[in-house]
Amino acid sequence: MKKFLITSLMLSSTYLFAGQCDLTFSRIACKGKEIESYSKCPEGKKTCTLSYGATSKAECANLSVSNCVNGRTDITKYKSVQAAFDGQVINNGDDFCLKDQTFLAADGTSKKYVKSVNYPYVSLPSDQCN
Repeated sequence: MKKFLITSLMLSSTYLFAGQCDLTFSRIACKGKEIESYSKCPEGKKTCTLSYGATSKAECANLSVSNCVNGRTDITKYKSVQAAFDGQVINNGDDFCLKDQTFLAADGTSKKYVKSVNYPYVSLPSDQCN
């Protein structure tokens, strides 16, 4: 029982000290695929903000970049991700998915993130999806 209580307190303290990483997703759907494309957001909205736990600004940035992957290019023509950590905008509010990014990692080293291979979407005609 004592071990369970100590473990529970340790886990609770981890969450108490975690920051809030708010990711704002916006999608441009392929023609006729709006319902399916926007289904990832609550109430099927085109744009939404979802909150995740993160321990640092760098971790929130990692989460942002990893969410740029668009595996449904026949449904979602383009997806953008913007982020804020504990209410502070990251990357000047710019879309993480538009260009390569460099951020300071938790260990103090510089880390490079490379954009998704299907960007920029502007290279496709406005009515065309993959």
